[in-house]
Parts: sequence; structure tokens; C-alpha cells
Amino acid sequence: MMNANDESLIAQILREECGYSSRAAEVTAHDLTHFVAADHGDLDEAVARWVHDRSDQTDVAVGGRSVRDLMGLGLSYPACLVFVDWYRCDPATASRALAERM
Repeated sequence: MMNANDESLIAQILREECGYSSRAAEVTAHDLTHFVAADHGDLDEAVARWVHDRSDQTDVAVGGRSVRDLMGLGLSYPACLVFVDWYRCDPATASRALAERM
């Protein structure tokens, strides 16, 4: 599990390198360090790799969609990882939100 220092670092990366607002960076950094789905080891690994080298090559799939698919819809890599966690916890609501975005 990541700690508060990781959360601060992620927020900084999101603000400075990804163009997130301060509030969006804080919320997203929290979400990326506090996944709620029971099975999130793959997401933790993807976040750790992204923080280390900004790699968005760790592809995670959920509900018939991959992170690559989601990025093709205009979501940032960090947002895709948060979406996967959300989908694992509430697939119906996450699917509806994604359908509205498309």
C-alpha cells in the first residue's frame, strides 16, 4: 500500500506534468493510493510503475474494456486506473457513466 508521501508525489505529478487542477490532482492522487476494490494488486502495480517512469504500458482490463480502450476515449492513464477500480466496485454505475461519455 502506498503512503501519504506517495499520495503527495502523485498529486504533484498530476499537477505539474498532467495539467490537473490542484483539487483534481488531490482527489485523483487519493483515489490512486486508496483503491477500494477487493482485488487491486494489478492497479497498485500499474500506479507504482507509472510513478516510477510515467509508463502507461501496464494494461488492465475490466468489463470487456482495456485501459488502452479507455485512453482512446480521452481518459488520462491515471483516470483509467481509477475507473477500473470503480467498475470493479460498481459495474452498473461505471458502465452508465462511460456510456454517457461516449
